[in-house]
Amino acid sequence: MADAKVAAPAAKEGGAAKPKASQKAREDKKASRWDLKLCVKFAKRFESEEAWAVGAPSSYKAAVARNLVAECTKHMKAAPASKKKKSA
Repeated sequence: MADAKVAAPAAKEGGAAKPKASQKAREDKKASRWDLKLCVKFAKRFESEEAWAVGAPSSYKAAVARNLVAECTKHMKAAPASKKKKSA
């Protein structure tokens, strides 16, 4: 039992120093999976932009960040203009 505790620190000493997580993220920034084709695929599941934003927020946020919302929402019907009641 005591041998296992002694072996663990020895294994750590031999390894090279690892960069901090924030440094690693900056060094090799992962390419996003959200391209136009995939955003459109997800958007087509919904009838409105609001439903898409709630139903598939990751794809919606990616589309907003990449300015793809107009392309992704072409199949959606335009939201009806709100009618305000006139006060008499």
